[in-house]
Amino acid sequence: MSGTDERSARMSAYLDARLDPSDKEAFERDLQGSVEASKEVVDLQRMISVMGDLPAVEVPPDFYKGVLRKLRKPQHSRGAAVAGLVSLPFQLVSVVIIVLVGALYVLAELERETHYVAPDIDGLRGGAGSVDTDVPEIAPNPSGR
Repeated sequence: MSGTDERSARMSAYLDARLDPSDKEAFERDLQGSVEASKEVVDLQRMISVMGDLPAVEVPPDFYKGVLRKLRKPQHSRGAAVAGLVSLPFQLVSVVIIVLVGALYVLAELERETHYVAPDIDGLRGGAGSVDTDVPEIAPNPSGR
């Protein structure tokens, strides 16, 4: 449990008068050291007081059955289902077009001629026209590549 969660749990237990006397005293000492926590406890005590002053509300006898019926009812209406079926072909066509464009792009890139420009080996070795003569000799690649 993190520090914030632990503090919230202790605060809830304090407000519900569920702390034993030693924990209650320790929590009240902590409140004296924290203006923010003290303000939060006072705000919560006010809210509890206001909530306790509210009149009780009686629900109709079939309230719970009505809630359960609404929870079990399908979430989408027939109109939404029809709209989903109409848009499905358009979504499929869009996906096919995107895949085709991607495939054509890859094929075009593979067909494209690549040009490789070899480095100037003579310039690196210090050949004619080279200014830097301290460049070491480049060993040939043993694999011939």
